[in-house]
Amino acid sequence: MPFKMEVMSALALLVFLLGILRIRRRWQGIKDMSQFKQFELDMNVSKAFIKREKLFTFMEIMFMSAAIIIYIRLSLLDFDLMIVMIAVLSVLVAESMVFLSRIEEGKTFRIGMNAKVIAYFGREMHLFFYTGLQRVEMYQSDTISFKYKDGLVLFLPIVVINEKDRLLFRETLVSILDEKNIYYDDALRNWK
Repeated sequence: MPFKMEVMSALALLVFLLGILRIRRRWQGIKDMSQFKQFELDMNVSKAFIKREKLFTFMEIMFMSAAIIIYIRLSLLDFDLMIVMIAVLSVLVAESMVFLSRIEEGKTFRIGMNAKVIAYFGREMHLFFYTGLQRVEMYQSDTISFKYKDGLVLFLPIVVINEKDRLLFRETLVSILDEKNIYYDDALRNWK
């Protein structure tokens, strides 16, 4: 195959750039959530959500580690061709391991709400603004659906919220929606 060094280098560069984008979003979300102090309602995310985020990050590490092993095996055929991808994946695995060690309850992994936004951090930052919001509904009893103008729909999984905090979350959300005159369904009004 002609230009195989260039093709593999370009592929490694693409994987690296996507990895850098993911790394930047993770650590910027951690920084933003740790510094945000203007929440009217501020609570830790649920233990079930923390476990899920740890599992997803662990699976990501295992997948990248398996890819490294495959590239190491391929490097026996042509070392120069595979070393760049091995290095890129090794950097991404190392970052994911550091991130996995940081996943815990506290200032970073929390959910907050004020009159402008609902925000929570999992493996990346999730923001639900009220600007352009038209409807808030329960969706399949395990998700809150936020429907915006122009057909945009965002989902907030209920597993993010601790069971003991759900009533307070609902009451705060409903009071903000009433204040902003945004429609919400009876399922949300009666959700416990």
